[in-house]
Amino acid sequence: MKYINGAYIDSLDTLTTEIPYYGSESISARINRNYRFSLNTACVNLYLIRIHVSYVQTFLYNPVNFFNSLFSKIESMGYNNRRDHIVFTMQEEGTEYFNKVIYKLIKEIRPNYDLSNICYADEKLNISMNTAPLKYLNFVHQCNSIRPQAISHDIEKDKIFLTFNRRHKIHRTMLVGRLIEENLLDKSFVSFYPNCEGSNFKLSLMESQYLSTNRKHNYSLWLDKEFILDLSTDSINANIHLAESAKLLELHKRSLISVICETKFDEDEISVTEKTYKAIAYKHPFIIIGPKFFLRYVKELGYKTFHPYINESYDDIEDPMARFEAIIAELKRLASLTKSELNQIQRELSLIADYNHSIHNRNYENLDCKTTLFPYINQFEKNIENIINESKNNGGILKLRRNDIFPE
Repeated sequence: MKYINGAYIDSLDTLTTEIPYYGSESISARINRNYRFSLNTACVNLYLIRIHVSYVQTFLYNPVNFFNSLFSKIESMGYNNRRDHIVFTMQEEGTEYFNKVIYKLIKEIRPNYDLSNICYADEKLNISMNTAPLKYLNFVHQCNSIRPQAISHDIEKDKIFLTFNRRHKIHRTMLVGRLIEENLLDKSFVSFYPNCEGSNFKLSLMESQYLSTNRKHNYSLWLDKEFILDLSTDSINANIHLAESAKLLELHKRSLISVICETKFDEDEISVTEKTYKAIAYKHPFIIIGPKFFLRYVKELGYKTFHPYINESYDDIEDPMARFEAIIAELKRLASLTKSELNQIQRELSLIADYNHSIHNRNYENLDCKTTLFPYINQFEKNIENIINESKNNGGILKLRRNDIFPE
């Protein structure tokens, strides 16, 4: 446990010395285990602020009002912009977009603020500390809602591929279209929702730079219907909340490989999300349709990937469409293997999947040292003199033994 000069703010109404519990291995829970915060006006303080995605999205919230109130609150607590530091942590999937939005809001609401002591933190793994506009910190969340499942792959596989494609992204539309085009649909479990959350896939399809006019026309016809994997209300509700369901277990047991369309495809931002962690939790080998070097970062988190049984050379390809075509070529190769060949590689793939399953949500101590948020927080650790003086000033019972102040 480290004692930090500063404050944690979870919302406008919450000031707490202990970060609330958001699941056993969430970033909030890990900070709660490692730190206690209290302000010390004689020292440089850290204001660690948890930001929800909706706070910076104008169609959901009023960001100007929120940040105005937020800055008023921390100023009333003694925040000194010339001395103290702020770290905005984005609990959910963050992007460079949110960094820019917060930067613009600060410039608008507090134009006199020095931005050199204000940082933005999220789950991106490939962005440097000095990325503009706000200095960048990162952490690993590993999606605490996706827990390792008690699953045994002890039944014969009747499909090779499993792919979930609910929210619209152009690479998801491209994948499902190509599965149809390459006659791979009968070897796959596929979900696709053409009217997900009130939007229609055809707009992004027609604007895509990656598809020919002929493919756009065909896909708009072929995909104008739902590909549904689960009709059970209970299962659907469980899946929405990332919880285990009987249907999810069944789909993973009956298929060999997850083909995962990650959140990003042609952007240069890598965050490993629940989509990949779901495959790991269900002991499923995976192929990733995502940014260049995505698998490289998965391995840096301690997981193994599936080369040489799956050709993963696609991960090094710069051009997004060339990377996508390399993945399609690998899907076609795998689909052409005999049943005996598939059984053989399944044994090899399962050893890797078992290893990934065994370390999921268990390697945080290593990750928190390697990423940049935790070392940054550690700069604000109180020394023993600070703690003794604060105890005196607050009228508390002073404990002189070091182990009472810094318990092992």
